[in-house]
Amino acid sequence: MNFKQCQLYSVYYRCYNQYVYEQSLYTWLSLEINSFMENNNLNNMVKVNFSICTINGNLNVNGLFNVLKGLISIFQCDDKGHLLMIQTADDVFFQKLHIVSGELKAADRRSYGLIKFLEKIKINEKFLLASGNINADRSLNSIVKIKQIVYQINNIQYPIDLGKVGDIYNIYCWGDVKAYIGEGNKQKRVCRFCDKKTPTVTFNHNAHAISVSLGNKLLFCNEECDDCNHERFSEIEQEFINAHLILYSLFRKKGRNGILNVSGKNINIDNKNTNGSIEIKNDIDINTLIKSKNQNFKIQEPLLKYSPQNLYKCLCKFAVSVIDKKHLKRLSETIRWLGSDCTKTTLPPIWVRTCEMHDQPLIGIFVKKENANSTLPEFVIQLNILNIQYLYAFPFVDDNEAMLSESSKSELENLFGLSMYFEVDFSSNIKLPVNLLFNIEIPENAEFITISKSEFETLSDKERETKYPNISGFCINNNA
Repeated sequence: MNFKQCQLYSVYYRCYNQYVYEQSLYTWLSLEINSFMENNNLNNMVKVNFSICTINGNLNVNGLFNVLKGLISIFQCDDKGHLLMIQTADDVFFQKLHIVSGELKAADRRSYGLIKFLEKIKINEKFLLASGNINADRSLNSIVKIKQIVYQINNIQYPIDLGKVGDIYNIYCWGDVKAYIGEGNKQKRVCRFCDKKTPTVTFNHNAHAISVSLGNKLLFCNEECDDCNHERFSEIEQEFINAHLILYSLFRKKGRNGILNVSGKNINIDNKNTNGSIEIKNDIDINTLIKSKNQNFKIQEPLLKYSPQNLYKCLCKFAVSVIDKKHLKRLSETIRWLGSDCTKTTLPPIWVRTCEMHDQPLIGIFVKKENANSTLPEFVIQLNILNIQYLYAFPFVDDNEAMLSESSKSELENLFGLSMYFEVDFSSNIKLPVNLLFNIEIPENAEFITISKSEFETLSDKERETKYPNISGFCINNNA
């Protein structure tokens, strides 16, 4: 896989043709939240159960809450004082949120999560208030329908036409709420990956369905034994992390041990201080850069290696961790492949594109209906991490050939819009260094100064600002 070719680090958003959804889609989101406003004292503990639905995810507010009046005052109402189902996160919304956040946090510690969720909504984004727990139904297409509505009210076309996809696939989604997949009783568990059970193996540790280093704090697989969790898949998961580590560090995202840093041969990213620092060791003509104000360059980091086939294995491992166990028999050859040193000469392509930013990984599995007359893959997976979306199929389903026919690709294009993706071959088993394409833009009127490396490292940030108050940046001479 070549990150330059895929342009995974070029952030862009592509709009789609507007699709008009029927007004009836809104009816099942009818608000009953106004009833508890009318029937309860707003200054006492009040039981609430409603959902906030945004582009980046949904939050269910459920239970007894104090100072409800302060909570409700954040949201917009009609002329009669009833809460509006469609809300706008405008300047007034965030001003109210700032005013009441201290009171809410002091009165109820659970409000911290609610306030943090609301603060992440983008300015002027429209979102929904809905009665009940929107996240309760995980087996139907409700999550996608909710997303479609939220996208529509923000004048963004949701990339999946549920009407077409729903005729062929059942859709299952995970990642926006905490979930433990599989058997809850440890004594009854059978590992999905080695087919062993207690007492031969143990299930003492929580196994993350998607690596915690990728930001996953919500999805767990009950049916992965401790041996598979800690040893069997450690290599492929580490290589997947290697391939994405620089991106996670640049976005200052947290892994298992806090915000991720990079310490490589050609690039160092240090997020220990507030502003963070990036050191790139590359031959750049600084004079040309300052004159042109814009320069592209690529960098290779040999200390972060991965094989494309191990990335494919890891993607499949994530999906096996969450899929309904009734499908595991059909995936037995897939599971043997991803859990062994065995390599395949050819694999189906994987499609990659950039998307909106996700703090928590989201995964959806499309399971083909039994009566679907189609050459499409039996299972299609869509994984979102940060601003990257992977679309791929399980290989070796029912022990069949891995490759997709041209007719299958044509149908996939019709359903998922493959032209919006980059098609990538992950068949290679050669260990490759991470390749990155950077773009440096110099703002107008920016001033640079060349200083020695020793001076740069000796002075603190504040000392540099004091000594060079009007300087926009530094060119560090490593030889001085």
